[in-house]
Amino acid sequence: MVKNTNKKRNNELVTCYVPFIVNNPYALNVKRLLSNNNITCIPIKSMLRNPMLFKKCKIINLNWFEKIDNTVQYLEKVLLIKFLKVMGKKIIYTVHNKQPHDTSNKFSFKMMKFLLQEADLVLGMCPETREVISSIAPESIQKLKYVLHPNYIYNYRNEVIIDYRKRFNFSDDDMVFLFLGFVSPYKNLELLIDTFKALHNEKIKLLIAGKPCNTGYEEKLVQRIDGSKNIITDFRYIPDKEIVSYYNTSSIVIMPYHKESSLNSGAVYLSFSLKRTVICPDIGTMKALKNHDFVYQYEYSDESEHPEKLRLAILKACEDYEQNPDMIIEKGEQAFTYVATEHSDECIGKMYSNYYRGLLKNA
Repeated sequence: MVKNTNKKRNNELVTCYVPFIVNNPYALNVKRLLSNNNITCIPIKSMLRNPMLFKKCKIINLNWFEKIDNTVQYLEKVLLIKFLKVMGKKIIYTVHNKQPHDTSNKFSFKMMKFLLQEADLVLGMCPETREVISSIAPESIQKLKYVLHPNYIYNYRNEVIIDYRKRFNFSDDDMVFLFLGFVSPYKNLELLIDTFKALHNEKIKLLIAGKPCNTGYEEKLVQRIDGSKNIITDFRYIPDKEIVSYYNTSSIVIMPYHKESSLNSGAVYLSFSLKRTVICPDIGTMKALKNHDFVYQYEYSDESEHPEKLRLAILKACEDYEQNPDMIIEKGEQAFTYVATEHSDECIGKMYSNYYRGLLKNA
């Protein structure tokens, strides 16, 4: 028994996972999967303050590190990465988006290019990541490896499910489209609101739940909704304990992303994990699916085409629902089976373990 414990300790790796303290299910899942594969995650501040931890930590895994608010922050991050490289640390940079959300700050784009160039390993969660890197730092394509996006079955498997249809006065035969998450301009909610207002069908409901990025944007959306009876809003932070109930109240999840910035979507995998199908444009996450039979995926070339393509996808889902309400539920069950098998904890944990240990082996 002692021998096995020593072997496990000898095989243990220490990594800085950035950001470390965050209420983000994706980050929590990756840290959990790393831990399951004998890779201990620590905060970067702890490593920098503790000489023993600094010596033990061989790899720094950066997520959303390109987010920059000002010039000073840009310089601080550049100097930190260069220092870590000089000290022999390996840098992993995970590409989440085509470009930083909600920012026109030139330093964010510069940082993204810098990270691609400095990283020892670049992780992408869909094949389209290759095109993104090619447009920013083509010399870094050779460092790209793919790792699957975790599912969220573990996170919500024990939650109590409550049907909120009575809370929102939905009828049993109403088809409820759900948008749940941070309410921000890059989510394309104006388009979503305009599309549902034009449907003029009181049996088709849109439920928007989430905290707006600021009060001004919330007021803007309320004015745009203009009292439409088939659009219901719950503009507040939705606690984790309520998420399953919101999904259970819905028929289908809808997310009309801007393709210019969106690449991966955790909301898609969350929906699948909670047995709901989705309406979503052909962003990287959707293109990467091995099976498209259980989703309502649509394509558009530019934003001028987006309203009509979104409308047609909504009408297709409504048509299926009218013909057989169980069809939408069955698609959700198929989506759940897909992420439970294709995006299993075991598979993704092994991927991370192989990449980490391979990075050090080739050092």
